[in-house]
Amino acid sequence: MKKLILLAWIITLSISVYGQALDTITDRATNDKGKLDRVTKSIGLNYKLPKEYVATEEFDLKYPPANPVELLRTTFGIKTSKWIHEDKECVIFIRCTGMRKDIDKSIDDLPENVFSWIRNSLKMGYFNRNTTDEQMEMLKKIITIWTPQKSKEVFNAHYVITYPIKEKKAVYQGKYRHRLELIMTKWGESLTISFLLTKKGNRHIDKYIKDVEGAFWFDD
Repeated sequence: MKKLILLAWIITLSISVYGQALDTITDRATNDKGKLDRVTKSIGLNYKLPKEYVATEEFDLKYPPANPVELLRTTFGIKTSKWIHEDKECVIFIRCTGMRKDIDKSIDDLPENVFSWIRNSLKMGYFNRNTTDEQMEMLKKIITIWTPQKSKEVFNAHYVITYPIKEKKAVYQGKYRHRLELIMTKWGESLTISFLLTKKGNRHIDKYIKDVEGAFWFDD
């Protein structure tokens, strides 16, 4: 019995150490563009990391209890990159549609699954279900769809959608609340930016949004 208890303790310790090591790897700050550079180029999107931020390479958010379900529901799993502002009041998660060999530039429609993912974030049904007319009417009261002119002027995108995430408690590292989602699309491809802010950072959210607006630009 004692041997079994000792063995269980060793296994638990090993898992704990491995998990800590994994955290160190996934949260390692670096200015290497890595995957974000590759996937953005593959969909015709250019970006420049603002000087006030440090980028972290691709990482996978751990499941509860490491992270609350509220965070995983709104930001999903693997992130292409994480940007951390130098004031430590803002963390930005970046998620891209993925690598593409060819871009179909004849596509100018908004991808249908965009609204499905938005619904999932807002707890309005499963993302793999079609959005009903009733759900769409509810979404219209929450989301903001930029005008084509503004989308083009800011990101040279076809569409840009923003919507608030109103989490009452911190969902990341004990101090960051998920406050806003921004989705930009062109040629049927999209990039999603999640703004996670401290209470202090939320007072300056417009500044962090401006940083992002000056960082991304689709090709013609």
